[in-house]
Amino acid sequence: MIKVVKKFPTNVEFNKLLDAVEWGKRDNKIINKQRAASCFAVSAYDKDNIVGMGRVIGDGSNFIIFDLVVDEAYQNKGIGTQLMDAIIKWFEKNRDEHGRLMLFSAGGVESFYEKLGFVTRPYEYLGAGMIYIK
Repeated sequence: MIKVVKKFPTNVEFNKLLDAVEWGKRDNKIINKQRAASCFAVSAYDKDNIVGMGRVIGDGSNFIIFDLVVDEAYQNKGIGTQLMDAIIKWFEKNRDEHGRLMLFSAGGVESFYEKLGFVTRPYEYLGAGMIYIK
Protein backbone atom coordinates (compact mmCIF):
# COMPACT_ATOMS: atom_id res chain seq x y z
CA MET A 1 0.00 0.00 0.00
CA ILE A 2 1.32 3.43 -0.97
CA LYS A 3 1.37 6.09 1.74
CA VAL A 4 1.40 9.77 0.74
CA VAL A 5 2.83 12.15 3.34
CA LYS A 6 3.18 15.92 3.40
CA LYS A 7 6.95 16.27 3.54
CA PHE A 8 9.97 17.08 1.43
CA PRO A 9 12.06 13.95 0.87
CA THR A 10 15.53 13.61 2.31
CA ASN A 11 18.38 14.53 -0.02
CA VAL A 12 19.17 10.83 -0.56
CA GLU A 13 15.51 10.10 -1.37
CA PHE A 14 15.32 13.11 -3.69
CA ASN A 15 18.32 11.95 -5.69
CA LYS A 16 17.11 8.34 -5.69
CA LEU A 17 13.92 9.43 -7.48
CA LEU A 18 15.71 11.73 -9.92
CA ASP A 19 18.11 8.90 -10.75
CA ALA A 20 15.20 6.47 -11.22
CA VAL A 21 13.73 8.66 -13.98
CA GLU A 22 17.13 9.63 -15.43
CA TRP A 23 16.88 13.33 -14.53
CA GLY A 24 20.37 13.30 -13.00
CA LYS A 25 21.33 13.79 -9.39
CA ARG A 26 21.57 17.18 -7.71
CA ASP A 27 24.13 18.51 -5.30
CA ASN A 28 23.04 18.59 -1.63
CA LYS A 29 23.44 22.39 -1.55
CA ILE A 30 20.98 22.73 -4.44
CA ILE A 31 18.49 20.32 -2.85
CA ASN A 32 18.69 22.25 0.43
CA LYS A 33 17.95 25.50 -1.44
CA GLN A 34 15.01 23.82 -3.18
CA ARG A 35 13.71 22.58 0.18
CA ALA A 36 13.95 26.10 1.62
CA ALA A 37 12.16 27.60 -1.41
CA SER A 38 9.31 25.07 -1.31
CA CYS A 39 6.10 26.11 0.39
CA PHE A 40 4.62 22.62 0.14
CA ALA A 41 5.98 19.16 -0.61
CA VAL A 42 4.53 15.68 -0.71
CA SER A 43 6.20 12.27 -0.88
CA ALA A 44 4.90 8.78 -1.62
CA TYR A 45 6.26 5.66 0.06
CA ASP A 46 5.91 1.93 -0.45
CA LYS A 47 6.69 0.88 3.13
CA ASP A 48 9.95 2.80 3.79
CA ASN A 49 10.90 3.09 0.11
CA ILE A 50 10.27 6.47 -1.55
CA VAL A 51 8.47 6.02 -4.86
CA GLY A 52 7.27 9.55 -5.67
CA MET A 53 7.39 13.23 -4.78
CA GLY A 54 6.22 16.66 -5.79
CA ARG A 55 6.89 20.16 -4.53
CA VAL A 56 5.41 23.63 -4.88
CA ILE A 57 7.07 27.04 -4.84
CA GLY A 58 5.18 30.30 -4.74
CA ASP A 59 4.68 33.83 -3.58
CA GLY A 60 1.46 33.40 -1.62
CA SER A 61 -0.78 33.91 -4.65
CA ASN A 62 0.82 32.19 -7.63
CA PHE A 63 2.33 28.75 -7.28
CA ILE A 64 4.33 26.44 -9.55
CA ILE A 65 4.61 22.67 -9.20
CA PHE A 66 8.14 21.35 -9.61
CA ASP A 67 9.73 17.92 -9.54
CA LEU A 68 6.62 15.78 -9.74
CA VAL A 69 8.40 12.45 -10.02
CA VAL A 70 7.25 8.84 -9.73
CA ASP A 71 9.77 6.00 -9.88
CA GLU A 72 9.35 4.28 -13.27
CA ALA A 73 8.68 0.95 -11.55
CA TYR A 74 5.63 2.55 -9.86
CA GLN A 75 4.24 4.61 -12.74
CA ASN A 76 0.69 4.06 -14.03
CA LYS A 77 -0.51 2.94 -10.58
CA GLY A 78 -2.24 6.17 -9.53
CA ILE A 79 0.65 7.51 -7.43
CA GLY A 80 1.11 10.64 -9.55
CA THR A 81 -2.61 11.33 -9.20
CA GLN A 82 -2.41 10.92 -5.41
CA LEU A 83 0.51 13.36 -5.27
CA MET A 84 -1.29 15.86 -7.49
CA ASP A 85 -4.52 15.50 -5.47
CA ALA A 86 -2.59 16.42 -2.30
CA ILE A 87 -1.00 19.41 -4.06
CA ILE A 88 -4.31 20.64 -5.49
CA LYS A 89 -6.04 20.31 -2.09
CA TRP A 90 -3.22 22.31 -0.49
CA PHE A 91 -3.50 24.97 -3.21
CA GLU A 92 -7.28 25.25 -2.87
CA LYS A 93 -6.88 25.78 0.86
CA ASN A 94 -4.06 28.34 0.55
CA ARG A 95 -4.87 30.30 -2.59
CA ASP A 96 -6.22 33.81 -2.74
CA GLU A 97 -8.97 34.90 -5.12
CA HIS A 98 -6.47 35.60 -7.92
CA GLY A 99 -4.16 32.65 -7.23
CA ARG A 100 -2.94 30.32 -9.94
CA LEU A 101 -1.36 26.89 -9.84
CA MET A 102 0.98 26.25 -12.76
CA LEU A 103 3.45 23.62 -13.92
CA PHE A 104 5.85 22.73 -16.69
CA SER A 105 4.92 19.34 -18.08
CA ALA A 106 7.43 16.89 -19.46
CA GLY A 107 6.71 16.17 -23.11
CA GLY A 108 4.14 13.50 -23.79
CA VAL A 109 2.39 13.55 -20.41
CA GLU A 110 0.25 16.64 -20.83
CA SER A 111 -2.91 14.50 -20.91
CA PHE A 112 -2.18 13.34 -17.33
CA TYR A 113 -2.39 16.95 -16.11
CA GLU A 114 -5.35 17.80 -18.35
CA LYS A 115 -7.40 15.06 -16.60
CA LEU A 116 -6.74 16.93 -13.35
CA GLY A 117 -8.02 20.27 -14.66
CA PHE A 118 -4.89 21.87 -16.13
CA VAL A 119 -4.97 23.36 -19.63
CA THR A 120 -2.22 23.24 -22.22
CA ARG A 121 -1.00 26.66 -23.25
CA PRO A 122 -1.71 28.51 -25.42
CA TYR A 123 -5.33 28.47 -24.30
CA GLU A 124 -7.89 31.20 -24.99
CA TYR A 125 -6.40 34.26 -23.28
CA LEU A 126 -3.24 32.46 -22.07
CA GLY A 127 -0.17 32.63 -24.28
CA ALA A 128 2.39 29.86 -24.65
CA GLY A 129 4.52 29.02 -21.63
CA MET A 130 8.11 30.07 -22.15
CA ILE A 131 11.49 29.31 -20.65
CA TYR A 132 14.87 31.08 -20.93
CA ILE A 133 17.53 28.80 -22.43
CA LYS A 134 21.02 30.12 -23.22
